[in-house]
Amino acid sequence: MSSRREGTLPAFSIQLCSPEQKPMQSERLTIKKTATGYWTVQRGAVHLTGATTRKGAEAERDLLKRLGRRNVRRAEQRVAVRS
Repeated sequence: MSSRREGTLPAFSIQLCSPEQKPMQSERLTIKKTATGYWTVQRGAVHLTGATTRKGAEAERDLLKRLGRRNVRRAEQRVAVRS
């Protein structure tokens, strides 16, 4: 029998990365133009941000990259403080 017929949901797991572990390599940030002419920044199939010009979308992508590196550094600092 399927889990839907039994009234239960299928099991799933969530894997969290602890600060001691190095973060996994995430998907690349890509820039794509929509049919309406809007430029979007995507990670995989997820639209993160966008702009009306390609230059603006590139600036948004650079900002997301810098923020991502900053979060990794902060996690490393927290681990060093705890040790």
